[in-house]
Amino acid sequence: IEDFIASGKLQPGDRFPTVRELEKVYGASRSTVVQALSILELRGLVDKRHGSGCYLTEGPTEADSEPARLIGFVSSGTSDELSLRVADGIQRVCQRSGYHMLFASIGHNYDEERRQVERMRESGCDAIVVKPIERTREQLESDYLNSEHLDFPIVMVDMAHPSHERSQVVFDNYQAGYDMANMLIDEGHRRIAFMELNNANEDLCVVTNHERNRGYRDAMAAAGLPVHEEDRWVVHLGEVAAYPTPQQAASFLMRWCDQVDRPTAVIAIEDTMAVTIIGQARDLEIAIPEELR
Repeated sequence: IEDFIASGKLQPGDRFPTVRELEKVYGASRSTVVQALSILELRGLVDKRHGSGCYLTEGPTEADSEPARLIGFVSSGTSDELSLRVADGIQRVCQRSGYHMLFASIGHNYDEERRQVERMRESGCDAIVVKPIERTREQLESDYLNSEHLDFPIVMVDMAHPSHERSQVVFDNYQAGYDMANMLIDEGHRRIAFMELNNANEDLCVVTNHERNRGYRDAMAAAGLPVHEEDRWVVHLGEVAAYPTPQQAASFLMRWCDQVDRPTAVIAIEDTMAVTIIGQARDLEIAIPEELR
């Protein structure tokens, strides 16, 4: 506002610098610049034109004089279906209630999640929905969500840990794991592999995956079936969310081919992983689902 509007550098109708240019001017991330422009748009100071850029307006009209009411959504990104569905749900409720949604993408960066929550509060959000990234045990022990913004409404979605003292909207992942294993057992499978998510240090607390694993193991035990160590397919979380890579999926399947008494089914972590495994299995001429469900 001070640099480009109050200073007079831009006149109504003038085009703002591009997002890339503003990143360089302020030394800020793309998500921060996009968030700032969105706030200016909500205040009636910026006109965003698809494919053209952002332009300075004459200023807010009398109808726009009331400050925009904002709900923030902080998520790892928009590449997974769950984040898209959560964003769609928040948007629909916001429209019905006279709010606007402010979105921030954080990748798989704990410190960036913390920064974006702080920025959204500073931007005037009335509340924030956080789809938190996976935590290490060390991060959980000193989690900012248990010590900061305690007077501010924050709702956690999906990856919330029981130690988070916040309102939570989560799945019953234990029951999901139990039901998936039981479904496969009812189909006649007696050896079922399970995909686990971890990082190289093996201290990642992925509560959703852990709870599904617990349900899977209890279902196997209830059916009198053993869980073999070699039936753990551990996926290491990398810098990007597109895991496992085709190479990693292929390595799982090559190991599977070498087993004499091998699993006839595998519980994948999510749909995209299942699709990757199916693609690699077909390349290796493994029949899906006849040989591997």
